[in-house]
Amino acid sequence: MSEIIKQKVYNARVVLMEISPPHLEAFDHVGFLQNTIESIPGLSFANANLYFYFFNPSHDDFFMDEDFWIAREVIGHHEFNDDDELDVFDLEQGDSFKVKIDLDMNGPESFEKICQYEKHFRSEISEKVALAPTWRLSFPWTNTFSGSIYLEFFPKVDG
Repeated sequence: MSEIIKQKVYNARVVLMEISPPHLEAFDHVGFLQNTIESIPGLSFANANLYFYFFNPSHDDFFMDEDFWIAREVIGHHEFNDDDELDVFDLEQGDSFKVKIDLDMNGPESFEKICQYEKHFRSEISEKVALAPTWRLSFPWTNTFSGSIYLEFFPKVDG
């Protein structure tokens, strides 16, 4: 199995689009997200990664029916209107636990496999630290998927 790496996550601004299941159809919306960000003066990509944010563990009874985010980290500022399909969210600095997974994103079973990895690594990390229900996938994105896929988990924050 892959090594779990604890890392710092720094303040970041994400432009996001809320998506309804099925999860793999999210890729149909990535072009819109990318093109919109590129078309806004004063916004630029902070890195090459595309993120999928999920707000409950994959073994949750309602997980497959819950909305999730696709997002890109950006530099700059833009106020979206309430009727826009995109929104902005500012992430606070903290820690995450990151693990590389080996997966072919082109197969129809890929999301099922992601959920299996998420369950396994959530269980392993939870033996040492309490985790928040939110987790994310990150992977390099230009105009298509390219590179390694990472699962990222966040410690539970009291308060």
